[in-house]
Amino acid sequence: MIRKHTRDYSYLLHSNLVEDLINLSIKNQAHKNDILLVLTCGQYDENEAKVSKFHVPGYITGFQFERYSTISTTRFIKWYCEESGFVINEDDLPKMDVRGDMLIRASIGVESMIYLSFWENDITLMKLYQLSRLATGQRYDWHWREKMLNTKNRNEFFRKDIKNIIKDVSPNLYDFYDKYVVGQVRNAIAHSQLAPLNNEIKLLNYSEDPKKYSPKINIQYSEWEEMICATLSFRARLVSSLNDLIKMNKDNFPNNKFNTEITIENKTVKASFKFP
Repeated sequence: MIRKHTRDYSYLLHSNLVEDLINLSIKNQAHKNDILLVLTCGQYDENEAKVSKFHVPGYITGFQFERYSTISTTRFIKWYCEESGFVINEDDLPKMDVRGDMLIRASIGVESMIYLSFWENDITLMKLYQLSRLATGQRYDWHWREKMLNTKNRNEFFRKDIKNIIKDVSPNLYDFYDKYVVGQVRNAIAHSQLAPLNNEIKLLNYSEDPKKYSPKINIQYSEWEEMICATLSFRARLVSSLNDLIKMNKDNFPNNKFNTEITIENKTVKASFKFP
């Protein structure tokens, strides 16, 4: 369960991180319209390349089947925040009796699904990956799907290609990722290795091996509340900021079209795409 004042404070505390990341991405992007590819999900599709008559075949924009997962997650989070009864006032904390313990366990189960579905989501990872690249002066990566598939796991992808590359240009965001986007917790959720007990959550994937990045034995309920509030706050700000950017840019481009450049075999090719 999370308390409303903790959630609201978290939003105020962390909302600037998203704005700073987007502003850095716009400021440092290698091509002036690379940020628009983040908004429209630019990607390379091998199947499309085989049948396309476009002069740069296979390069497309638009969200595919993963958008349904994103819609489901959005509805689930809306239900959690507005109807589940797990977002409470300070005075409504359940007593630590059998019933109260069951309610808290149930809320942790729901919250763990929210945590995992956001930080493991393809679209979330794509956006953060591309924004991190743009913020550090790199070009938009059209082949991000292939990169995700060829990386050992999502935790490694997040650590190497999102968190670590942003460290020098946005140390505050790096610290946020380091504190709240915990690979061990994500793995524990994915493999049902969470065990809520006596005001703390046991992590059954604990390991002393530093190569496994699983040093935590447990996390306190208060620590978990902070993690889920940070996740909800970051997600809300990311969604609203990118939606605002889409609306603003749609009005600035005739016929909803924008121009960009694609590098293919060391050659730069101009192309134009529509906002979906």
